[in-house]
Amino acid sequence: MFERFTLDARESVVAAAGLAARAGAAKAEPDHLLLALSRAGGAGADILTRHGVTADDLDAAARGPRLRAGLTDDEVAALSEVGIDVEQVFRRIEQTFGQGALDQPAEAPASRRPGRVGGPYSPQAKKVLELSLREARALGAKEIGSTHLLLAVLRQGVSAPLAAVLAGHEVTYDAVRQAAGGAG
Repeated sequence: MFERFTLDARESVVAAAGLAARAGAAKAEPDHLLLALSRAGGAGADILTRHGVTADDLDAAARGPRLRAGLTDDEVAALSEVGIDVEQVFRRIEQTFGQGALDQPAEAPASRRPGRVGGPYSPQAKKVLELSLREARALGAKEIGSTHLLLAVLRQGVSAPLAAVLAGHEVTYDAVRQAAGGAG
């Protein structure tokens, strides 16, 4: 299937696996695909840029700001709205596991080498790759370009911090599909 990808899309897919490995993730996720796509150039990155989204914006969102236990301010607010006292939960965890237990990142699993059982992509990332083929076909393209990859990422979804950046710049599936027309 990779032979059907344009150079920029192929570079994004390969770079996503590298990003995941450097981050200590066992597999590349849709977030890694979006981050790699934003850096690779090409039509998909151009669409993000036209909406005001840069690779730096996405990188910053992926890295922080987070509270203890990796929760964002929005996630804490959502939990509070349904009656969960997050600070109380944090206190109880620290009573049980020790002061600062939530401040230390969990030990990252050993990264897997590409080519091992299941490859370097999570099931969600593999779904993005499958959806990118469907997007290319739907737009009548012979190759799978970075725009098709971006559409597929938007269909599959990314983590809350990255989704917030995209939503804040009105990068939606429909907006990208309209911008794509027949481009790849």
